Amino acid sequence: MNDSSSRNIEIEGADGRSRRYDAESLMVAMAGDYAGHKPLDLGAPGPASVISGEPGFIYRNGSIEIALTRRELQHLVFNALPPSWYLRLREHCGDFPEIGPELYDPHSGRALQAKVKIPRED
Repeated sequence: MNDSSSRNIEIEGADGRSRRYDAESLMVAMAGDYAGHKPLDLGAPGPASVISGEPGFIYRNGSIEIALTRRELQHLVFNALPPSWYLRLREHCGDFPEIGPELYDPHSGRALQAKVKIPRED
């Protein structure tokens, strides 16, 4: 997520309010969830996640717009999607920079540069 479009990440909850971040500030904000700090305020979840179907948030970056739960969003930001999540996301959205071949093996879905522990597959 180092291209120029990473400066314009938007996350929208059920309230319709867009919250804007660049890739680094979003990663730092999401890290607070792991460090036991006050969680990032994303509002209430709304639309169904393309991965799990659970209520999620709209993630926009460049031409990509996807609904993900808070947990899925965290793992996307930290390049740490489990293989089944990666494969579902790629099947639904096609290839996009956040799940590019430098970050995930396109055949197995294995994360190649995870910044946090990859969760167990659900």
